[in-house]
Amino acid sequence: MPYRLRDFRSSFAMALLAMAACVSFGRADDPTVLKTQPLCDESGREIILGGYVAITEDGKGPIRYSQADYQRMVRMGANAQVVRVALGRLGGWPNHSADPRYLDQIDEMVHFAKKAGLKTIFKLVVYDVRPFSAEQWDALYRNKDGAQDAVLKAWRTLWEKYKDEPSVFGYDLLNEPQRATPLRIFSR
Repeated sequence: MPYRLRDFRSSFAMALLAMAACVSFGRADDPTVLKTQPLCDESGREIILGGYVAITEDGKGPIRYSQADYQRMVRMGANAQVVRVALGRLGGWPNHSADPRYLDQIDEMVHFAKKAGLKTIFKLVVYDVRPFSAEQWDALYRNKDGAQDAVLKAWRTLWEKYKDEPSVFGYDLLNEPQRATPLRIFSR
């Protein structure tokens, strides 16, 4: 059996055992048991988010939305946008500087969405940092060359800017994290 498949099966089995232990031994008054409650708005109404992923750029350059675009989203039933924020353009990776025009673009998206009645969720993506492979994931996970510090600095820019903005509803801290390089101590 290939090593990777065996490793996956072992990890999967351990995850199932851990979940079973949590379910089997958890009590309702146990603080480690997750108690789910609905998300509510300022009026106490339950919020069920639905909307669009709003990209900020593609291979041809920046993408700008108009107020009419946001009004159309609302007419189609949306109540939220998920804005993909680019790690490099936020200055969130070593040797990448924050682009003030990019921050203005994000601010415009939040403003237009709020005016249309939409909530905003930010999702950090790494697509603009090339290359971004196992070596870069490894640097991030181990904070090599201050990679984690740079990511947190980028997030801090958004957190501080929107901390008092009720239309900014959430943060997806890292979109689709990948595996890093294998740990040498376990490779025998």
